Amino acid sequence: MRRRLWVGGEIGDSGAIGALKIVHSPYYDGFFTFKPTYACSRFRWLGWWQFPGVEVTDRDNRMVYDLWGRLVSTYGLGSDDLAVGWLRNSDGTARVDLSTLQNRLNHAGMVAGDPRAPIPLDAPERDPSNGGVKIPYGAVPPQDLIHRLS
Repeated sequence: MRRRLWVGGEIGDSGAIGALKIVHSPYYDGFFTFKPTYACSRFRWLGWWQFPGVEVTDRDNRMVYDLWGRLVSTYGLGSDDLAVGWLRNSDGTARVDLSTLQNRLNHAGMVAGDPRAPIPLDAPERDPSNGGVKIPYGAVPPQDLIHRLS
């Protein structure tokens, strides 16, 4: 299974993106049906990133996990924090903007995926934590929790 980095954020009334959250996961469909823990009501997923290539290796997946750890340590409160993955200060203010985070992901060799596209074939059939909701391969996922960047 290919592990991806998913990035989401709190969306303000004006549409501005506030604090970001980054999650590493091999699952895909769950991101379209649930919001993460400690998320405000205006939380939306912004996109996902993966290492390029057709073949998925354990090394690639380990690199995703390691990159996630570095980003959480640099821009968040660390992987031991109860609200792990949030890239914000202890008072809730953002520590990094989306452009900077995208540049870091691209510099690490990752490529962006489009959450508005059909589910890729290298995603597992269903996220077991997602209450039985299954989005078939080739289907465009529901977009309720997706924020369109462009």
